[in-house]
Amino acid sequence: MSICNIVNLTVALLLVTASGCEVAIPRFEQSNQVFVEQTIANIKIADALKPSIPTGSKVAIVSMEDAYTRDVPIVAMIEDNLIQGLYNSGIQVMERDRDLIRWMVRERFKETFSVVEGDLINSKDSVSRPYSMNILKTQLTSVDYIVAYRVLECGLIYTNRDAKQGMTTREGLVRLHVRVLSARTGQILFAKQLDGLYKDAIANELVSALKEFHYSFYSYQYPAYKGE
Repeated sequence: MSICNIVNLTVALLLVTASGCEVAIPRFEQSNQVFVEQTIANIKIADALKPSIPTGSKVAIVSMEDAYTRDVPIVAMIEDNLIQGLYNSGIQVMERDRDLIRWMVRERFKETFSVVEGDLINSKDSVSRPYSMNILKTQLTSVDYIVAYRVLECGLIYTNRDAKQGMTTREGLVRLHVRVLSARTGQILFAKQLDGLYKDAIANELVSALKEFHYSFYSYQYPAYKGE
């Protein structure tokens, strides 16, 4: 056997050995968080709503379950994707996040910065006087249409584990009830259940790893949270 053949055989054996011992390591783009984002993006919100929203109209996205936009991860992820989908389609989306609105109210005047005492709506008042409503005028533009949504289902499952191929199918589903309402009259112009579906395949050994795979933020980097 020639020297070249021996070298080639040795290299081939090394590659086979290495591949047999290779350990699958999850990547961030394979994470369940990114997978759910892709599932939400498949709702195609703009395609569904555009026929009900005239060109040039201004809209706001709001939840039917909560008066405020809260920073709950799955809710924030859904609203961000809905806003992005409508914005990218050319629809004028107006901001309704409470935290951002407070900042914009502070910037109300062109040459001076305002300090807002308390919240836009006092949470204590809303508890003690649940039927009261404090109306504060702002410089923000009102909308023509309201896009309201309710989260019916959001999650993923692992199915079709294939031992021979070494792969497992991951299926995601996001189901929303969505309405388009006239902000002037309250008339419902669109009411439908919209689904986002997504599917991929991952290595069997990654199933357990991906359940706990996420970036961590260590508290020692943020002493203010500890009160130091």
